[in-house]
Amino acid sequence: MPRKCGLCNQSILDDAFPRFKRLDPQRYVLRFLQNGCGLPGCPGNQLGAWAIPADPSVKYTRPDRNKLVALPRKSNWEAYFLRNGVENESLPDNVTLVCCRCRTQLFDDTEPRWTRESTPRYVLRRPNCKTCNKKNINWSPQNTSIPWVDSSKLSRKWASLLKQPAFDPEDVVKNPDWYFPTAEAQKADHQ
Repeated sequence: MPRKCGLCNQSILDDAFPRFKRLDPQRYVLRFLQNGCGLPGCPGNQLGAWAIPADPSVKYTRPDRNKLVALPRKSNWEAYFLRNGVENESLPDNVTLVCCRCRTQLFDDTEPRWTRESTPRYVLRRPNCKTCNKKNINWSPQNTSIPWVDSSKLSRKWASLLKQPAFDPEDVVKNPDWYFPTAEAQKADHQ
């Protein structure tokens, strides 16, 4: 596993025997470097550092007992509610978000997630705002023509569907618009 120092971001020796979380095999278990990486310019000599994967797409966790026994955090609904691969070809590859609190911080989502609906909605991310210094839910797409939905609403929808005895998750993939009614359909139901 190619690695780098968590403090100075310099490449270090590969992990010849990488460890992965048993309950989430995609998640690499970090190793602690007690005296830093030892390379010139690394401030870790007094602090210590974590050896993190060089590839930013590799997910990782610290070797903490509570984190190692915790179940994966990926939501079950993602496999059914979100588009993947070929389904995303006609959708934007990059969505720029703006913090609604300070209106100055921008975040580029280079891996946007989209719902399976016939008119797909962007699934909102919640990055940290460097201006407000808070992780908040006050983000929205800069392009106001992009329809979006918050992931917490999808989680609640999934939880309510699981309570229904006749619910079949595979049916969401086949008929997503049944589970994501349009605004017009919702108005018609309430009249």
